[in-house]
Amino acid sequence: MRTWEITAGLMLAATLCPNWHDGAAGQEARVDGAAIFASVCANCHGKDGDGQGKAARYVFPRPRNLRHDSFRLVSTVSKRPSRQDIYRVIETGIPGTSMNSWRDLGKDKIDALVEHVSRLRREGAIERIQHELREEGDGEPNGAAQRIEEYVDRALDAGPRWMGVDILLTPEGAIQRGREVYVEQKCASCHGEAGRGSEGMDLVDQSGQPTWATDLVRGVFHGGRATEDIANRIYLGMPGSAMPSSSNLNAEDLMSLVAYCRSLSASPSDILTNHQRRERAIGRNSRQNNRESP
Repeated sequence: MRTWEITAGLMLAATLCPNWHDGAAGQEARVDGAAIFASVCANCHGKDGDGQGKAARYVFPRPRNLRHDSFRLVSTVSKRPSRQDIYRVIETGIPGTSMNSWRDLGKDKIDALVEHVSRLRREGAIERIQHELREEGDGEPNGAAQRIEEYVDRALDAGPRWMGVDILLTPEGAIQRGREVYVEQKCASCHGEAGRGSEGMDLVDQSGQPTWATDLVRGVFHGGRATEDIANRIYLGMPGSAMPSSSNLNAEDLMSLVAYCRSLSASPSDILTNHQRRERAIGRNSRQNNRESP
């Protein structure tokens, strides 16, 4: 067995049994997170977090592969999820998808789930670097052990939170300027001139699954409708999706665009079923009830 395979195996063992040195209490805490995941998450995300649960075929968008997929709702400059990002998604869910809120589990159980999801992400990172090393051939790669450790650390290091939304204010005349930024940033190429979302476009996510640009008027904002939420989605994008980052925007233009997007939003929102979302993504289903902009 090659040295790097032994190294990867030891790292994986540490991932699967992170609390072996803590005795019974540590073991109990580890089992709790896995047990909660098996109870409330595995039916969609799969018992190993690969997105292949028994219910996955009936869900659209497809459940996230927690081992390898990018996380859509992030708040960090690196666009990798922090523990707080994972906690928030579990606590609040993702509106407009089948990812429900699990707030009723309470803080301790959500913390345990965050720990377990982080463990699945670590396992996935180890799998990716193992595959990369195997692709390089049968020889012993130079510094393989160090490469494994550096790759895994880099893959899991969320880095600092993007702090822009904590200091930005909405400027005067923001909506009018926001409309101009909307055009300049080519938002209309996906979201449409009137913000009603993509129609008849072949958009896909990182897994090749069909998707669509949100209807900013009647659609559901996956990351929330608050100013901070929309600013995050515009500036950081939604990793793994067709929504790119617009980190080239200066502070005034960013907040103007946020104000314009908020001005488009109307109630009630169109709440689509899994089937309707899939039909919308592949271009067969237009807006619910053909409801027009207000």
